[in-house]
Amino acid sequence: MSDSQTEAKTHLKEQGCVRIPSVLSKNEGTHALDRLWKAKAAVEAESEDTYLQFLDPNPSNVRIFYLMAIVKIFRDSILHPTAIEMVKSVLGGGLLFQTSRPTSPVRWTTRQKAPENAPELLVYFEAKAGDILVVDGRVWHTSGSNVTRDQDRALLFGYYTGGFMRQQVNWTAKLSKEVQGSLTFEQKEWLGLGVIGNIGVTGDFRYMSAQYPGIK
Repeated sequence: MSDSQTEAKTHLKEQGCVRIPSVLSKNEGTHALDRLWKAKAAVEAESEDTYLQFLDPNPSNVRIFYLMAIVKIFRDSILHPTAIEMVKSVLGGGLLFQTSRPTSPVRWTTRQKAPENAPELLVYFEAKAGDILVVDGRVWHTSGSNVTRDQDRALLFGYYTGGFMRQQVNWTAKLSKEVQGSLTFEQKEWLGLGVIGNIGVTGDFRYMSAQYPGIK
């Protein structure tokens, strides 16, 4: 593990968030952005909404769900070794992939519980294309407004949870058999595709013959 990664984990644990620069190259970022807009066109062609009227402030807020089921580059992104390493530092090995709801109002439950200096506690971040921001879910406070006049701001959200939490998406139904067949055993477990679904367990549940191939 590099010193920078160790420092990033420490910062994440102490502050609840950390920016890791240049995880994707400029070319990788450009390619991902291009595929993102193509994915938008593809899901809209299948009559899936990319604007949720009951949730989004206006049609300029675009949501593209189930990206892992559409394009391989987004499966590769959520499986990026840097991302997985950082997530495991918080959740341990029993993690699951979710799809995120970036504007979900899960903050203080009542106004009375909000501290008077709540605005001062919000942490704003700046990041360049190709950077990743790792955020502990307990301090997440949405992505804010895009105040530019004529520039889109594309963000990819990878949401990871502990194994005991129910996933928002049934990936067994959403991912094609071809895609499921391309995943490793561990990746299938992360997506809740294994026989134990999204139940957090420890231990080796393979057949004894697989665990001890040399013993008759």
